[in-house]
Amino acid sequence: MTVATTNITDGPFAGNSVTVDFDYTFRIEDEDQIIVYETNDNDVVTTLVLNTDYTVSGVGIDGGGTITRVAGALPTDYSWYFRANYDQTQNTSFSSQGSFLPEIHEAAFDKLAFVTQQLLDLNERTFRIAQSDPGSASILEIPSAALRADKVVAFDSSGDLEVIPFDTNVTLTAADVVTTNGDVVITNADVIATNADAASASADAAAAAADAAAAAVSASIAGVEWQGPWSGATAYAVNDAVQDDGSSYMCIMAHTNQQPPNATYWELLASKGAAGAGTGDLVAANNLSDLASAATARTNLGVQIGADVQAYDATIVVDADIGVSVQAHDADTAKKDQANTWTLQQTFKETAETVYSLTGTVIDPANGGIQYKTLSANTTLTNSLDSGQSVVLRIADGTLYTLTITGAVWVGGSAPSLPATGYAIIVVWNDSGVIYAMHAGDVA
Repeated sequence: MTVATTNITDGPFAGNSVTVDFDYTFRIEDEDQIIVYETNDNDVVTTLVLNTDYTVSGVGIDGGGTITRVAGALPTDYSWYFRANYDQTQNTSFSSQGSFLPEIHEAAFDKLAFVTQQLLDLNERTFRIAQSDPGSASILEIPSAALRADKVVAFDSSGDLEVIPFDTNVTLTAADVVTTNGDVVITNADVIATNADAASASADAAAAAADAAAAAVSASIAGVEWQGPWSGATAYAVNDAVQDDGSSYMCIMAHTNQQPPNATYWELLASKGAAGAGTGDLVAANNLSDLASAATARTNLGVQIGADVQAYDATIVVDADIGVSVQAHDADTAKKDQANTWTLQQTFKETAETVYSLTGTVIDPANGGIQYKTLSANTTLTNSLDSGQSVVLRIADGTLYTLTITGAVWVGGSAPSLPATGYAIIVVWNDSGVIYAMHAGDVA
């Protein structure tokens, strides 16, 4: 055969939780001459095992064949990738006086082409010097393990490879971390210097906020290990970071008891900002009692009494102030969610009664001042009216049933006869514990 393709890889194939079989398009002479890589939904790549994770068909076919997943369909968010894995051996022997067998010779030459393609593919995946670069290959020589330990790879001014200390390749300036009014601030948050006359906008308050922000930013810088306040008893390693005198530093040479800002051992990460305009300390334990002027502080915070807010006035102590200086509740104030007793005549614009369908046999004014009921038999009603309460009843009686109201004194001397059609209107009320009832008339 001829080798007409340079392709020795296929994929990636995206999983869809349906497909089980995936095609490869290059020739292999044995099942183990292909590698299958599986990437899961966490981007973890696994080299699969032949006949445990997959099976191969199409061995010896120029156009390739099929690889089948043993566990079933490839899940969504998974992927497969195939690569040829030709071994670098030559197992064909030719005798000096044997027959010339074209197929055997061609197979040996084909394998050489496959191995060459595999090596070329691997070469294309490496870092290389451009063919147009006249430099020597020696520029890529890497020093011994002892010389390159804890170093990073770089290129010098001539373009030659070199290894340099990691820390000298990292430059952090104050502007890279946190800026507040043009200054980078990392301070000791335990005690905050503040100007009591400008509590809401002082540079000290900004310093406290920048301190927390800078700590969070510095903690997120890859490779930096925050160690807190500097201590002469601590052995510091490269990339350890500390706080000292309001500024932060990163260790560039391992040591013990070399206090910042010693430039041999420390590199400045963020510098302490300028002090605020005020003087003195604001101590948390004093709960703001150490303010120089509470009135000025309230004004600076936008809560000036009489201008921004209204507050309690100690001079408002008599009833004469209510309704003049303030509006407030006292014992004579009516409340809508409580029972009120009126001692003088009141004028109301309007009232609205609740209309209630009386389904039981108890006249309860709490259900509404107007209640209606259709009789289905001779009916006796009781009531829960207190003195002074009343209810208007609308009674429908199409079959001439009788209506009795327990304990009621009827105006006119006796209970009325109910109409066969329409409604009877009856008023029931409690007067000093006596229940009265009156037939007001009938309506259609």
